[in-house]
Amino acid sequence: MITNLAKATKRAAQGAKYWSYAAWTLPFVALSLIVFEHFIGSETLIQKTMVGITVTFFSFSVYWWWWALNRVVEIITAMKNNEDKFEEILSEIKSTREELKK
Repeated sequence: MITNLAKATKRAAQGAKYWSYAAWTLPFVALSLIVFEHFIGSETLIQKTMVGITVTFFSFSVYWWWWALNRVVEIITAMKNNEDKFEEILSEIKSTREELKK
């Protein structure tokens, strides 16, 4: 149905907005944290923070990849369902037209 496609695209757009906020915000937060720790002067704390940032960014990127693939599949499935319904409607219209001609 059209509503399924509309829901799928709306969910994808909403999720993409959140991922966009994360993509803009998290690198600046990470950079600010490293700069702050640089001024404190703790080298081991900076190294631990960099490892934590690296693991976090890697985890987010893997999760985002699977999220994006899932949304693409969801939208394609909804489009396929719409196509099937339209084909069914078209065949019903054709059969109704044939019945009316008789």
